[in-house]
Amino acid sequence: DKLYKRMSSENNLKLAWLRLKTGQNIQYKNYYRNLFVAYELTRKENIKRLSERLKGGSYQPSGVLKFYLPKSSGLQRPITFLHLDDLIVYQAFTNVAAKKFSKAKKNGRIYECF
Repeated sequence: DKLYKRMSSENNLKLAWLRLKTGQNIQYKNYYRNLFVAYELTRKENIKRLSERLKGGSYQPSGVLKFYLPKSSGLQRPITFLHLDDLIVYQAFTNVAAKKFSKAKKNGRIYECF
């Protein structure tokens, strides 16, 4: 499928990684800071392997890590962390979908795009 090929391409995964590490959500990124540094050390190989796993059909999303931060109200705020590869894949999918939707908009209306 053409869209899946585009989503799993190394170029799209590189763009996804760039968008993740330069995103504006500073508080969330602080939790990932050390992982981002470690991933970046072997970024090219990591992206290449991720692309190969996607294209070869062996990619499986990882489990999530969830913990709770206490709030002043006594309630707890759930915080969920995804594996970096999963974050990159989800951003790569979003890159492709956003491009398709932006091309499908005409006069403020969205037309069939897939």
